[in-house]
Amino acid sequence: MNWGKILAKWNNIDILKLSLMKGINSKNQQHFISTYDDFEEFRTAFKDQIPLNFAGDLDNLNNDINSSAEKQLEICEKNNIKMVTLFDDKYPALLKQISQPPMILFFKGELQNGDSTAIALVGTRSCTTYGRLVAENYATHFARNNIIVVSGLAFGIDSYSHMAAMKADGITYAVIAGGIDTYAQVEQLKKVEKIIDTGGAIISHFHCGVFSLPPLFIQRNRIISGISTATVVIESAERGGSLNTARFAGDESRDVFAVPGAITSERSRGTNELIKNGGAIITLKPDDVLEHLGLIQTSLSITEKQPNFKSKEEKLVWDAVSMEPIHIDDLADKTELEISKLLVVLLEMEFSGLLRQLPGKNYIREH
Repeated sequence: MNWGKILAKWNNIDILKLSLMKGINSKNQQHFISTYDDFEEFRTAFKDQIPLNFAGDLDNLNNDINSSAEKQLEICEKNNIKMVTLFDDKYPALLKQISQPPMILFFKGELQNGDSTAIALVGTRSCTTYGRLVAENYATHFARNNIIVVSGLAFGIDSYSHMAAMKADGITYAVIAGGIDTYAQVEQLKKVEKIIDTGGAIISHFHCGVFSLPPLFIQRNRIISGISTATVVIESAERGGSLNTARFAGDESRDVFAVPGAITSERSRGTNELIKNGGAIITLKPDDVLEHLGLIQTSLSITEKQPNFKSKEEKLVWDAVSMEPIHIDDLADKTELEISKLLVVLLEMEFSGLLRQLPGKNYIREH
């Protein structure tokens, strides 16, 4: 269908008005846009047909829509929120392909080219140290391969994925469950600002003024999977919300991956069941995902290049540390360094960004 020709008179404001009419889904909206020359012609026809169950006077309803559209535009302008419609080139190409894609996306920041590759990383809010390290590892690797990391800005796996992608100088999208103007979780505002400052975007398909409520998170998850080429579930309880994201991805014939966890861990029960039941492909490293998606040729192995060490002791410590946390006492045994000397080396390596100290005097390699 030649949408460019059809949209000659349907501007973004008219599409916004159409999106504000309750009871009309995306499929209906696309039909109306392809059937009528502009919003006014549609509105005239709509008055005569009354195809949906609207209560009240239609003239007042239409006036309310004009007023609501103006209010949306005012809020967007005040909060530097942008709007992209289903027919724009910047609208994510994969999201256009899902059943009933949202007619309008609201966002702050910048959207990359519509055909950019994106992968969703999702999981529990109450993640373990293991889950955090896995999320950071995958997000870092994907970001270094110019893949947009998509998640939902919640605490836990989502936040660690966003932060790791940015630390690796990558782009990340945060999809939220409510109007962008209503987002008021103070603890997350710094992350929002950083995502925008580093070239990413905060995205919502909800109109301004809509506050986050539990049912909206399920709808949000549909957008996360819809934007993404694939979805990776890192840690999830048996009934975790990230399993909804995996289900939506599967329904749209997108690849779903899951990272296995300990069989005794409640937080890995959902991911382990996904793998067991064939709902997800097992992944043990980021390149598993890239290889399956045919992106491995652009992969830059994180472990290929050894850092420049300032001393032989740093090389000794580096060889003894991995992505598995190791306690300082065990590290001293492996390196045969005195604790006093080891502490100095560890501190220097932390400052250099080679190692990270975890709670309990445990250490891992930094990405």
